[in-house]
Formats: sequence, structure tokens, C-alpha cells
Amino acid sequence: MIIHMFSGRLGVLFAMNTQPLGGWMYRQITVSAVFALLFVFQTSLTMAEVPKTLLVQNALRAAGYHPGPSDGLWGDRTARALSNALGTVGIEQSPQSVEDLTADIFDYLTDVFNLHHETLDLQQARLQETVSPEDARHLISRVGLGAHPEEIQALAGLTRSAAISKVLTKLAVHNTQLPLPEFFSNTYPTYWARNDLEEGEQQNFRMERDKEMANLRLWWVREMLATERPAGERLVLFWHNHFVTGYSSLNENVHVLARQHWTFREYGHTNFRVLTRAMIRDAAMLDYLDNDRSRKGNPNENLARELMELFVLGEGNYKEKTVKEVARALTGYGVNKLRNDEFRFNIWDHDTGTKTIFDKRGRFDGDDVVDILMEHPATARFVAQKFWKNYISDFNSDPQQLEMMADVFRASDYDIKTLLRETLSAPQFWASENRATLVKSPVDFLVGTIRSTGLLPDWWSSLPNRLEQLGQNLFDPPNVAGWPGGADWLTPSRLLLRNQMMDELLNAEPFVNEDTMVMGNLMISGTDMQSSSKEIIVRYAAEDYQGAPEFQVRAYENDSRKPLWTSKTSEAEGGIDTDLYGRPKFADLNWRIQKFEIPSDLNPDYFSVAFLNDHCCGLSGGDRNFYVDWLAFTGRHYPVAKGKQATQCRDGNETPGSMYCAGKIDFTDFEDLVLSEKVPVLISPKDVGISAERVIFQGILARLN
Repeated sequence: MIIHMFSGRLGVLFAMNTQPLGGWMYRQITVSAVFALLFVFQTSLTMAEVPKTLLVQNALRAAGYHPGPSDGLWGDRTARALSNALGTVGIEQSPQSVEDLTADIFDYLTDVFNLHHETLDLQQARLQETVSPEDARHLISRVGLGAHPEEIQALAGLTRSAAISKVLTKLAVHNTQLPLPEFFSNTYPTYWARNDLEEGEQQNFRMERDKEMANLRLWWVREMLATERPAGERLVLFWHNHFVTGYSSLNENVHVLARQHWTFREYGHTNFRVLTRAMIRDAAMLDYLDNDRSRKGNPNENLARELMELFVLGEGNYKEKTVKEVARALTGYGVNKLRNDEFRFNIWDHDTGTKTIFDKRGRFDGDDVVDILMEHPATARFVAQKFWKNYISDFNSDPQQLEMMADVFRASDYDIKTLLRETLSAPQFWASENRATLVKSPVDFLVGTIRSTGLLPDWWSSLPNRLEQLGQNLFDPPNVAGWPGGADWLTPSRLLLRNQMMDELLNAEPFVNEDTMVMGNLMISGTDMQSSSKEIIVRYAAEDYQGAPEFQVRAYENDSRKPLWTSKTSEAEGGIDTDLYGRPKFADLNWRIQKFEIPSDLNPDYFSVAFLNDHCCGLSGGDRNFYVDWLAFTGRHYPVAKGKQATQCRDGNETPGSMYCAGKIDFTDFEDLVLSEKVPVLISPKDVGISAERVIFQGILARLN
């Protein structure tokens, strides 16, 4: 069961005092409440959970209140400041302890933050100008994903200050719009033991992880399409390309990537210091940059270098000696692979000696490093400049305005909402010369266009693959520097693909949803298991080349080579055109479900699926291939991993279910399915508690399968 809420911590693994550099006084590596509820594995997952009191103190300071030091401790000053702040938005009952700090309290504090800044904005005439429809479209499309007419109408007529407040109320995206991928609730895989598996079992293990990665990509695309908080999703995407890791470099560990993604959802709209501390404890980051193998006497410098060059300071603001000293401070920060890839601080691997980092000297660890970097004058300027390029202009700059933004960001102790508000309030953001000048990323281009038009094409489930073809493969940027953006999105080949995809989008048939039947872990569209007919259900994917793959389904009795029943030849719908888009990764295939009705008096024992019309190969590497994931029949589930595959390929080393040559798969072994009740595939306003101002896009209502 997945619950979209969070509660208190589930456990503290260790705590220690910090060096007297201020900041986070209690170091806690805990089972995150969010992940304890999202990843309901048989054993727990952990991440660095930030004390709620620290988040409240930071939020109060950003809203103009004085809650005392940022120490994460609940005291009289924090309680008094919180009570006064909530009173300004009409909340009379203030929390009396940290246990009372619910999600609603943080939403109220966002309102307090906006009220405070709207009051300050009264002194700036340009922020009191009325927002025109064109202004609203510019603001919405820059901060979010696309701009639907109803979204534009909701902001037009407000002051610029009030319009900025309205978009900033929708940055928190830890409560998602749609149900999470199914693998979140499965048992955590034994990644640590995969090398001990037999070759065939290792292949199946990789296939399962690839499928989970595909589910995670498609889920995020669906969430971006359906969300009522596009500004929050865009901010998650920003951090995804700032604190970079990649699936292909993590030995196919999709779970640590999913956990990192949730860290961005949880803390990406709060405080940069907090987020950076979470990243030096993040299992995906520690593995990606090899810090899990960094030990006293043999420190690995990768994380130290990228922390300063790409994440916090920027190139040229440190020396090689500083890299070595920071690497020493990060020794012992690793991953416990035997405990579901939890963060582990190994004191025996940590260099406890004295380090010199810039002008400070002490027995520093990772948190101390973050604090020292936050004191460096380059930090606020570096992050402010990245916000400028993301929200204002990739080539027009204003050093004086950038320095003002950096000063405000630094003075707020790196509050992310403060920096975003300063960015959107800058005169350059509203200037005509900076409008329609940012090159749209593939996500902006495809997801934004779909949200703007309200038309969901019937090929929507291939969006992750199309994003990859345009250069933005979610969860797998090209390197630690991320997607370069700008002109890199507009290579000649990508321009041609953009034009082709836009034509397909404008001429696409709209997607029409059906009801969904839940059978165990399977989502089957439009199936009525109570009818007198019998149906064979096949989940497949296809790669088209000069035509779609054709296939047949056959049913047999035991010990019979002659089929009881053979379907008509079917064309595989929804295939990816490899002549236009090239070969996708297996994880990004566009999976479909098709039903075949057989006479009610037949009782077959096993089945086969045959791929009939292999066709190869084009100058672009195009090919026609057919993939089968599973077959289901009257309460039985036949996984392809248990099937027997025979094709005309000479090497005979195809991945199970992947037919690159004509052939067939026999399905003889099955698992019983537990039939559940029908559930609607459409996500309605009632289902998700959408407010009256929610923009309902015709057709963009996500389905569950």
C-alpha cells in the first residue's frame, strides 16, 4: 500500500556533534518517512532526513522572521516566530512541538513567505504592473511546462508580484499527482549478490531492472503531463541536471536513482545548503562518483572535485590542494550494499586528521565542507547564474543584476524560493529582448506542447523514447556535467526530428482511455473476466521498419503440435519507427496490450506467440523487431522469462522476449493471478483532490497501465 503523506522518523542510526561552523548541529542518517511509505520493501530504505525544525527555521527566516540559529532544535524562539508567522495568514493554532509540523504547516509558511515579499514589492513600481495575457504566458512557460489558455487566464490581470506568488505556491511536489510505479512496493533486489547469479539469471535480473527504469521514466513523464504543480516539476528537472547521476553508470541500480529523485522532490524547493548535504549522503551520487570506495590514506577525488566545480562553486574558484583536502573530509561516506544501499558513514574509513580548506583549518567532515563552501563568495553567484540561464536567458547577461540576486540568495542562507523569486522579479526576466529566446529542452518541447494544446496523442507512452532521440534521456544525462542545453538541442538531426515529431503531434489521434482491470500486478485495459468469452491477453512492444511487425497467437493442448486455435494475423500497434528515430533502448520500448477472444468451449494448456515478418535493415540502422513481455489467460500469468524462444537469428543469444528475427515463443509455465476489482483509469479532480483552479487538460488524464 502506498500512502502519499509523510510522518515522523522511523529510526536514527547515529548522531554526533559538529565542528563549530554553525548550521546543522545534529547529523542524522534515518529512514526517511517519505521513502518508508513510498518504497514499501520488506526491509527499509534510508536516506539523510532533514530535521523538520531546521526546515521550519529556514522557511521562517526567508519569510522575514527570526527563529534563532539554524540548529534544527525546537525552542522558544522558533515556536514564537512560527506562531507569529502563521498568525499573519489567519492560523491561530500554532504547532507546539516538532511532531505537529505537518505538510500543511509548510504550505502556510509558503503563503507567509509570499505575503512578506509582496509587501516588499510594493516599493517597486515595475512589480505592480498588471500582467497581460502575453506576460502570463511568458511567466508560466518559463517557470513550468507549457502554458495552457486556462493557466494564462488565471494569472492575467494580477500584478506581477501576485502572479509570481501564485506560481511559487506550487513548488512542493513530494505528494505526487499519480500513483507511483509498481516496483516501489516490491522487495528490494539483491544488487549485491547479482554477480553470484547464473548467466541466465543475471540476464533476467538486468531485464527486470531495465523494465523498472522504463516504468520510472514513463511515470515521471505522466506526472509532468498531469501535474497541477508544473513549476515544481521543472525545479526537480533542474536539480536532476545539476546534481547529476546516470542509470547507465550505476550498474543498472534504478532504486538509488528513484530515491535521489525523491530527494529532489522533498528538498529541491527548500534550501540549497540542505540539498547539498543530502547529496553528499546520496547513494546514487556516492556510487556514481566513486566515493563509496574512498578511504583514509587513499581518498577518491571525484566527488570532491565535482562538488566544487559543478555543484557549488564553479570552475576556477578552487585549487588542486583544496580538492585533495575536501576528498579527505569525504572519506568514509559510502553505501551499505547489504542493507538496501543505505548511506553509511564508516568512521574507520574516515580521515579524522586536520585539513585546511580555503582559510579554515580543522578536523572537517562532509557537513563541515558544505558549510565552508556556503561561506565562499562564489557559491551564491554560481547558483544564481544557473537559475538565470534556466529562467531568463542563455546568452543575455547582466553582471550587476546577477550580483544583486546572489547577495539576496546568500543573505537568505541559500533559500531556494528566495532565489527563484528574485530571478522572476528581475527586470531582465520581463524584458522583451529575453522573451522567446531560450531553446526549449526536449521535455519543454514535447511535454510543454502537449500541456499547452491539451491534446494527448495516442503514442504518448513512447514519449520517453522520443525525449531520448531528441537528446534528453531522463535519468541518464551524458556525463556528470549534465545536458549542455542551448545549441546542443538544435543539431541538424535533432532539428529534423523536432519538425517530424511536431507534425506527428499536430496530426495525432487523441488517446482514449478505457476502464482497467487489476489482475495481481497486471493492469489490463477493458477486460471483463466475468463474461462467457475467453481471452488471451498479450503484452508486447515493436520496432517498425518500412511497416509494422506482424504476429499471431496460437493455443495448444498438451502433447499436441497442432494448434487448437490460431488468431488472425495482427499488426503490432504503437511501434517505434526505427527508420526515423533509430533503435531505442529496451527499457524505452512502447509497450501495448492486445486481447484475443477464443471460443468458450476451448481449454488450451499452453500458447505461443509468433513473429512473422522480420525485415532488416536500413541505412539508419532501422530494423523490424518484436518483443513480448507476458501472456495471460483466465487467471494464469505466463512470464516470458519462463517461456521457450526459438527464432531464425544465427547467434541464438537473444534476450528472452526479444525477437530480432522471425520466430516464436512457447508459453507453458504460468503463475496464478489474483483478480481484484475494477478501477478507473482516468484520474479525476475528485480522485486526487484537485482545487477549483486546477487546469484540466482535455485528454491528459493519465491511465494506470
